[in-house]
Amino acid sequence: MPTPAEIVEALNTASRQAEQLAATDAATLSHLAKANFLCLAAMRAAARPALHLSHPEPTTAIRPGLPTRFFLKRLESESHPHPNTPTDPTTALREFRRSHEAALELLAECRHLDLNKIRFRYPFAPFRFTVGAGFLIINAHERAHLWHHQKQ
Repeated sequence: MPTPAEIVEALNTASRQAEQLAATDAATLSHLAKANFLCLAAMRAAARPALHLSHPEPTTAIRPGLPTRFFLKRLESESHPHPNTPTDPTTALREFRRSHEAALELLAECRHLDLNKIRFRYPFAPFRFTVGAGFLIINAHERAHLWHHQKQ
């Protein structure tokens, strides 16, 4: 079960890999940034009402349920379409990094909340996940694309 610190490390790892990817596949970075921003907006909207409540037990580990674990495994194992929209590498890397900053900001804002209890509507499919699972989904989506690029 990943901790919030492990989510931060996964984001940092993806950022380092993104620098290598920017020159050769800026479209993928742009795609990841856009997906991250949409997912984070839905997560933030769900967490916002809970930010004003006092929760005595902040999340120590993200505990995805069986359906979420299945979704994560499928997300990482499936072949993802390769975006081919012409994109400026500098802009793509900047947007990708901004999406990570937004993820880190949301994680910091929610540090006193139990991310295993707050649910949001996933913007790309008719599913609801916990906010904690949302961070895992972002990480898994990035890994799927970045690993695919490394294999080439």
